[in-house]
Amino acid sequence: MAWLTILSIFLMPLGSLFVLLYGVFILADRSDKMMWYTSEPNYVRDRRYKNGVRYVGNISKQHTAKVLASPEVMEVKKRNATISMIIGTVGIVVFTIIMIFAK
Repeated sequence: MAWLTILSIFLMPLGSLFVLLYGVFILADRSDKMMWYTSEPNYVRDRRYKNGVRYVGNISKQHTAKVLASPEVMEVKKRNATISMIIGTVGIVVFTIIMIFAK
């Protein structure tokens, strides 16, 4: 059990660091993901038909594309990135204070 305590001491700042980096990556990302659905026909192989396939219905398929984010989306991303970076920084500062005063 002692090794778990030692491991947790070294892994504690990683969570805060990852939250901070996540905020930086959100702030740097200028794109947005657009999704739409299309209805496509579904066929099965059937040798009774002349063309060798039989129509059995439609399938709804999801398509995605990255597009340039609108100003409204960029404001939301900036707010979320700022919150993430503040939480990550506070976590790192708290960890540093704990390590300094834990003598």
